[in-house]
Amino acid sequence: MYVKHVCTLSRIALAPAVVCAAYMQLDRSTPLDQHLLFCGLSCFGLLLLAILAFPRHRRNDLCLMVAAVCLMLRCSRLLFGGSVGTNELLADAFGLAALYVPTYLEALRWRLRNEPWSPLINPPPFVTRSAYRPALAVLPVRAEQERAGVTMTPGRPLERSPSRN
Repeated sequence: MYVKHVCTLSRIALAPAVVCAAYMQLDRSTPLDQHLLFCGLSCFGLLLLAILAFPRHRRNDLCLMVAAVCLMLRCSRLLFGGSVGTNELLADAFGLAALYVPTYLEALRWRLRNEPWSPLINPPPFVTRSAYRPALAVLPVRAEQERAGVTMTPGRPLERSPSRN
């Protein structure tokens, strides 16, 4: 199974998952402790399917989308005569955080491992990336080196270019 198959299957499963989450969160016949568990699990499952269905989107945007869906479900519950407590909203938040925090930490770990020169926060807009990741300095004698057949490429030592015979 390829990545595109996982994305396609996740996108197909996302619509029924939203319907199941709506049913689980709007159902009034379950006891409160099970209802809170259903709320947390439905948010966790929706965020997991959203991350699998749209891998190129930012996790922040996907988390906000799932939070908006859960909030709309809470509003619909209020419209149909139900009550919404803060414990249900906290259960939704814990369900989202249970998946969002580990994925964020994994992204931070990858960034620290592969890009140790980048700052943990975004650089100011007036500072270019080259200030954080210094490139190989361009020397004033570069023109003479190129005429002599010596090339400089970032990340590589000085090399002789192939002869032009």
